[in-house]
Amino acid sequence: MKFAIFSLLLLFLLAPTVSAAETQEGTMAAAMQKDAVEYTLPYPGLLPDSPLYPLKASRDKIIAFLIADPLKKAEFSILQADKRLQSGLALVEKKKFALGQSTISKGQNYFEEALSQLGQARGQGLAINDTKQKLILSLNKHEELVKNKGKSLKKDQQKEWQPLLTHIHELQKKAKDLEAKK
Repeated sequence: MKFAIFSLLLLFLLAPTVSAAETQEGTMAAAMQKDAVEYTLPYPGLLPDSPLYPLKASRDKIIAFLIADPLKKAEFSILQADKRLQSGLALVEKKKFALGQSTISKGQNYFEEALSQLGQARGQGLAINDTKQKLILSLNKHEELVKNKGKSLKKDQQKEWQPLLTHIHELQKKAKDLEAKK
């Protein structure tokens, strides 16, 4: 038990906190597109194919549990969705299509959580506009990158990839509905 607590504390203290870095591929792709969404994705850190990934996932769950403010929890959920997208795309590049697709799909669940938290925050009378705009920008960036990656996949993979894009469109609609309920 002491070892587990010590390990978690060590993980928290030594874990790099990078939230504004963009991958070189992301930068080049954005430069090549005129209509690129102006939104910087965070560095994903450890990928799900790493043996240390369960420690990272546990740390993230603990952090999420400790956040009480619904706006901060929504922002944390958006960050997690962004990291999952970056991780998933990196896995697809490493020819790990199924794991990459699954990772992106799980990341989209964080958007559901962010939407729920924004609804709670609005119910508490908190100003949600900034976080809501960040959510919408993030969703738009996800749409852009998932579409672009889908174009480069094999035909059979494109079919399996399509539900990711469909879910993003559903999430965008929910975000716009949240926007309409000012």
